Amino acid sequence: MDARAVEVALPLPLQCTFTYRLPEGAALPARGVRVLVPFGPRRVIGLVTGVATTLPETMKDVVEVLDEVPLAPPPLLDLAAWMSEHYLAPPGECHRLVLPPAGVRASRAVVRLSGDASTGDDDPVVAALRAGPLPLSTLAKRMGRDPTARIARLRREGRVEVDQDLVRPGFRQLRIAVLTSAAAEAKPRGRAQAEVLGRLTAAGGRAPVPELLRDRPSLRGALDRLAEQGAVAIEEERSVRPI
Repeated sequence: MDARAVEVALPLPLQCTFTYRLPEGAALPARGVRVLVPFGPRRVIGLVTGVATTLPETMKDVVEVLDEVPLAPPPLLDLAAWMSEHYLAPPGECHRLVLPPAGVRASRAVVRLSGDASTGDDDPVVAALRAGPLPLSTLAKRMGRDPTARIARLRREGRVEVDQDLVRPGFRQLRIAVLTSAAAEAKPRGRAQAEVLGRLTAAGGRAPVPELLRDRPSLRGALDRLAEQGAVAIEEERSVRPI
């Protein structure tokens, strides 16, 4: 078992999870946390279902861990896993049912002409794109067949470009660190605790944990100990943001 690899359920009609490697230095995300991962030409937001127990020969890296804590409690995650196993349903679709509506999304591929496309080009893909960029799904419907291979060739020739549209609303669960009234009398034990208190004071007494620790992940232990002492309170906040 490799603690640096996780199983991810993707919001796609596929009867399996997929294994992704965590980048060097990234913390192991908890079960139920969303991650942004590559899948073919797209980027997809999936849900971590656990640590990988078997490893494929090749793995792609997790692009980003999107949450500090899971969006659903363990009983709901257990229910999603049971539904997938009992009804032989795609795990990603089952996990989607127990999350907020905007919690799990796949990106949308948008195809557009590049500067090298000729106005006299009679390729059907190029002709369809002359009026403006089109989602890959719309292009496939207009052509009546899968244009992926043709688009790949045109892309290699520099005649079209493919962008990934990930600007969609999504939920993010945040942990917020807040200085309490006891912080004024708290005596930091060591430089790490003193730095955490100094950073929170400079931030006005309140800061999201990811921002507080972004450049110093090693301060997480000091933050936890200050929370145990009552000098810092940890609040949870769910917000909607573009992903």
